[in-house]
Amino acid sequence: MSIERREDSQLKLAGDAKGRDNWAVPVPGKRTLVTVHAAAALPAVGAYAVTETVDVWKSRRAHLHLTVDFAAAASIVSFIPEVNIDGNPIPENFYPIAVTSGTVTPTVLGVAPSPLYSGDYMGSLEFSPLEIRTAAATGVTTLKMVVSVDVEQAKFFRVRVAEAGALGTPATVTVELSKSI
Repeated sequence: MSIERREDSQLKLAGDAKGRDNWAVPVPGKRTLVTVHAAAALPAVGAYAVTETVDVWKSRRAHLHLTVDFAAAASIVSFIPEVNIDGNPIPENFYPIAVTSGTVTPTVLGVAPSPLYSGDYMGSLEFSPLEIRTAAATGVTTLKMVVSVDVEQAKFFRVRVAEAGALGTPATVTVELSKSI
C-alpha cells in the first residue's frame, strides 16, 4: 500500500480498489472536516432533522464537530448518532449507537442454563441508544464541542438532530465530521 500526501497536509492510504475515502489521522493542526448539516434552524416542533449520510467504511472513529447557536435560554439540542452496517443506506437500516452506564447489577437466575453456568448469579448491563444532549443555554449563545464515537463496524453514519427544549425558538446547528482510521 502506498501513501500519498495531499495539498491539505493529510495522509491518504492509496490502493483501495473501491476508491473509498480512507483518511489517516490528520497532521497536527490540520483536519479534514465534512459539513453534513449546514448551519440551519432546527424544526420548531421538535421533529428530528437528519444529516447527510457519510461513508465511514474502514474508519475506527467518527468525530462530530458540533456548533449550536442557541435562540433561547431554554434551548436544548439532542443529537442521536446512527450507524448502518449492511451497506444499504436506506432509512430503516440505520440504528442508534448503544451505550451503557457501566454499572453491573448482579441478577439472580431462576434456573441456571447448565452446563454453561455454574452459579445462580449473572451480571446484567443495561444498554440504551446514545443521545448527546446539550445543557440548557443559560448565559451561552454559542456552544462548540467535539464528540467521538466508534464506527469500526459501520459502513455508513449519520446523525439525527432536534430541538428538545425551546420548541418555539429552535437553535441553529452545524454538524461537521472528521474520521480516523
